[in-house]
Amino acid sequence: MIKLSCDQEHNTVIIEFIGEVDAAQGERYLPDIPKVLPKHGKGFTLLVDLSSAESLDPKIYKSIAKAMDLLNAQGVTKII
Repeated sequence: MIKLSCDQEHNTVIIEFIGEVDAAQGERYLPDIPKVLPKHGKGFTLLVDLSSAESLDPKIYKSIAKAMDLLNAQGVTKII
């Protein structure tokens, strides 16, 4: 599972990878990224939490690359 959220108070987009994450899940979460971006636009932090991931399908890296391109275009300034 991939969980997306935004902490508006801290200007942070959070992406959590939970359990066994496959490529299909990666493609499904991409359209939701714009929905969680901070309202004011550029200059936000991205927090990626892999602590609950049991495994990642190697094919998911395509989706991760697409997500990073999107987040870069939207003005991410710090990645944790």
